[in-house]
Amino acid sequence: MVAHAKQKVLNISYDEPRWALRRRHPGGSVRKHPPCPTLRMRVVPPLASTCAAIAIAVLHPALPCVADGPAVAIFEAKCAACHAGGGNVLSPLKTLKLEALQKNGYAEVEPLANLLRNGKGQMPKYQGAIPPVSRLTDDEIKAVATLVLDTAKAGTW
Repeated sequence: MVAHAKQKVLNISYDEPRWALRRRHPGGSVRKHPPCPTLRMRVVPPLASTCAAIAIAVLHPALPCVADGPAVAIFEAKCAACHAGGGNVLSPLKTLKLEALQKNGYAEVEPLANLLRNGKGQMPKYQGAIPPVSRLTDDEIKAVATLVLDTAKAGTW
């Protein structure tokens, strides 16, 4: 079946590209519809946030302090994607800087360790009903919480 240049089906004129779709209304007027924003709304925001996260992770070191040990390796593997340089890609007000930790009630090791265990909002949990590969032991959680607090108190983010 060959489509003609001007094909009319249900009062729709297909003589232009789909984005320039014109509809004929009962009064004879023609109204041009704008491009559908659905694809832009579905693809661009996640793509932009992913690119921003990658740029932050690549351009800023995860831990500017010269620390070494298992807590640093765990932080770089589990936390640095969102918290590179002490920031927060998803929620800019909830960073790992000392002022933000104090404001949000995480200025001590135990509340921060509980946040790591149970998660909150977009922050994932690292114990409980999650795949074994993602779980952290209590000692690992406390080591990461101590590392974050020590780095925040030193002001080296």
